[in-house]
Amino acid sequence: MIDNKLINDLLNTQIKGFDLEPSNLYKERFTMGTWLLNLVVSVISPIINGIAPELKSELASFLQQLYTKAKATSSPLDDIGIKFLADILGITVS
Repeated sequence: MIDNKLINDLLNTQIKGFDLEPSNLYKERFTMGTWLLNLVVSVISPIINGIAPELKSELASFLQQLYTKAKATSSPLDDIGIKFLADILGITVS
């Protein structure tokens, strides 16, 4: 479902000198958040798979363009955010 490497990348990213290493308490909350996110994905996935192929193709094209633009920015959160969205929607971007 959700790419654990992507989540770990997000958690281990440093933003403007702040280390985002999760504490033990945060890890417990993160586990609950992961469960909830997996639930959301399991609901969204059949909806996305059920849309017309033409619309899904347009959505995939849009996300690919957005991901390409995100990679061109200096912020790693742009890449992670778009990749995360694509993963939730079950669309592969590279």
